[in-house]
Amino acid sequence: MPSETSADIAARVAHAREMQEARFKDNPNIFNNAQMPSRMVREVCQISQAGLMLVKAISSNQCNVLRRRLYYSP
Repeated sequence: MPSETSADIAARVAHAREMQEARFKDNPNIFNNAQMPSRMVREVCQISQAGLMLVKAISSNQCNVLRRRLYYSP
């Protein structure tokens, strides 16, 4: 993966901030994603079926096996 320049990163961050500003324009007390209530997260962040399966796997005991396998892989 090619490394990003500082200008590339700054542009990406600026774009993300613009998206958040637009998303929260009707919510004067919310300024970033971390402040979103769970209801808003469910509305804004729609997870695909594959993503949902990944989240469930990570939150179950399967994750412990996967983490050990990844950590100890040669």
